[in-house]
Amino acid sequence: MPFSRKIQVFSAVLCLLALAQCSGGAEIGPSAPADAPIAGDNGAAEHNVDPGNNAGNNPAANPGSAPGPAPASPLEPAPGSLPDNEPAAVISSNPSDGQILTASLPTIRVEFNAPMDPASVNQAFQLARTNFGFAGSGNFSVVPVAASVVSDNNRVFEFPIIDPITRGSFRISVGGEAKDANQTPILQAFTSNFSIKPPVEDGLDAPPRIVSINPPDGSEGVLRQTTLHIVFSQPMATSIVKNKISLLKKTVAAGINNFNEEEVEGTVTACPDKKTFLFDPKKMLDRTQRYEIRIEADAKNSNGIEMGEEVSSDFETKSSIVGVTQVGCP
Repeated sequence: MPFSRKIQVFSAVLCLLALAQCSGGAEIGPSAPADAPIAGDNGAAEHNVDPGNNAGNNPAANPGSAPGPAPASPLEPAPGSLPDNEPAAVISSNPSDGQILTASLPTIRVEFNAPMDPASVNQAFQLARTNFGFAGSGNFSVVPVAASVVSDNNRVFEFPIIDPITRGSFRISVGGEAKDANQTPILQAFTSNFSIKPPVEDGLDAPPRIVSINPPDGSEGVLRQTTLHIVFSQPMATSIVKNKISLLKKTVAAGINNFNEEEVEGTVTACPDKKTFLFDPKKMLDRTQRYEIRIEADAKNSNGIEMGEEVSSDFETKSSIVGVTQVGCP
């Protein structure tokens, strides 16, 4: 073959090889699987997926959107306690403020919003009777109570009343010296007012009056050993009336109708009907002596209604000792 022909054949072979490489040389070997990884620019294998559409179901595809761990719960105080900077306070009382009861009650109940120091609460608590109801002023007298019965993690205190209270206006108070379990004084002193008013009995909504006094007013020659006898129109508040009946020895002083008065010692007894009261002098009365029985205006019936006016009765004793007056309850 001439040399020029060899050159043409060699050029044709090179062209065929080049054409095969440019148009489909990859098909010369075995076919690659459809889902085989394809080399990326950095040489790492990549799947033929859309990361944007798969991020919601595949956290690894979008690490920024993966839910983080749940935040830790804040530390809560133990049940019944308060933060260190918050003082305790009274949150309720029984009876409640302004309550009107129709019968006596055995205990007074006070509840705090946190555990308390029982010793300080016992010292700070007081139950008092007031003469002016809910007005907040006037005379107060302490009502005896026993040491408290404590419950509910030292939050509830019940004070038993020693002497029964059946009528009147009362005040519950807890002073500022009461302290919680951390010895922190309470936020402020506490007061609550209540009253006891039993149902009105028939006829007891009107002032009582004196029906009779024995000896009668103006009597003379009364036995020196005698029992005075006073009868009211209604059942009376016996504990009050006993302190409202007195016997006075009257002696003439200078001037007209001017007398010196000396109280006579004696015992007042209330009869079962609560209308009749007896006064027994401690000693025999003086002979030919003038005396006065006096019932004060603020003697009250069993519904707390006062007479409203003072009643008195004068008598004069005999000159002898003969005879004893026997008077008792009806």
